[in-house]
Amino acid sequence: MAFNKAQSRQDTGWGLIYRLNGILGKIETDIENSDMKRWNLHLDRVFINIVYKNPEEKVLDDDGKIIDIKLSNDDMEVFSIFNSKIKQFESDINTAKQEENKQEVVKLTNQLYSLLQKKDIWIRKKMFQLKLYLREGESDPRKAIYSGY
Repeated sequence: MAFNKAQSRQDTGWGLIYRLNGILGKIETDIENSDMKRWNLHLDRVFINIVYKNPEEKVLDDDGKIIDIKLSNDDMEVFSIFNSKIKQFESDINTAKQEENKQEVVKLTNQLYSLLQKKDIWIRKKMFQLKLYLREGESDPRKAIYSGY
């Protein structure tokens, strides 16, 4: 069998989209199971899979040697803000549980849920901006049903 040098019409982007689709499916399951820890974990995995498209900045020492790398400031700052707020809510929820303050646990859990929703929406918006999320393609549903006729 001869080696075929013809390029595939697909590229590695298909693998990324397939991987992201799998993680997004897990997110839906996490939400349905009220598993906010796994929801947050899977949101982090989506973010890590999409942030590679943004430029990085090398941090150099006085001798010009690379000592660190910074990712896009805007994305990393927003991501860090979400994560620090989530950690604070988790800590506050644990404290309220130890104090057996059920009303406070419910209030804080609802606030954590709202924050995770914001993080989820933000990440999906990032995916859309990077052309990794669904786009509306057809406004006439009859075309989808009847193959465009």
